[in-house]
Amino acid sequence: MQLARGSERMPGDFVGVDDVTAAREVLAHGLGHGPTRVATVIGPRFSSASADRERGFLATAADHGVPVPPEWRISTSLDNAGGRAAAAALLAAPEPPQLIACGSDELAIGVMELALERGLRVPGDLAVTGFDGLPHSRSALVGLTTIVQPQFEMAHASFDLLQLRLADPARPVQRMVLSHELWLGRTCGCTLPTSGNGD
Repeated sequence: MQLARGSERMPGDFVGVDDVTAAREVLAHGLGHGPTRVATVIGPRFSSASADRERGFLATAADHGVPVPPEWRISTSLDNAGGRAAAAALLAAPEPPQLIACGSDELAIGVMELALERGLRVPGDLAVTGFDGLPHSRSALVGLTTIVQPQFEMAHASFDLLQLRLADPARPVQRMVLSHELWLGRTCGCTLPTSGNGD
């Protein structure tokens, strides 16, 4: 059973979202605010989810005529510390990114923490987007623009597929792609009412 991340080496039932499409959607929104210097920060590329999100980010940037230099395509540990390390490297550039698209909310929070420690305003000086839609990321305090994965539905679908697999181990492999949601916070540059999601 593969949840959110797939493996071509070990075929199995999969439940998740379309990471490429979701990444394209969140970055297209961020680019709509006008940044021309964009960086991407993802987890390890051996993860299918991280690799697909990076692919979606880069394809969307190319569609908008915004180059992402190789040194601004960072793969790091999928946690707060990874986000902070990536931000330290990116913000050291003479002309740093105006937007950092992150492959997870924890990476995005690490990026924002480091930026704030450097005296930068988010999103005034630096826009940041995430991916996962963790509840604390979408809180009024953080206000992260992110992709929300339907975690409850994913868990239920995974359990159902596992039950089917146990009942019939020889059944064909099934792939379930569930719908994601673009959650608009403040970190991308949107001005929102304090009550919640909107543009």
